Amino acid sequence: MKKFKIILLISYLVIMFIYDWRLALLSCMFTPAAYFIAEKMKVVVYRYNSSYKKG
Repeated sequence: MKKFKIILLISYLVIMFIYDWRLALLSCMFTPAAYFIAEKMKVVVYRYNSSYKKG
């Protein structure tokens, strides 16, 4: 099942690049930025959650 998801993701990327390479590149650049922001927010939420549990 995991191999299928990887092949499907690669297929979507290829189709996006064939359709419009600029839009595909823009969407591929957004994903790492969103991941980085989510990781930073996870630390903040964890910190506030642990202080709420203590007090």
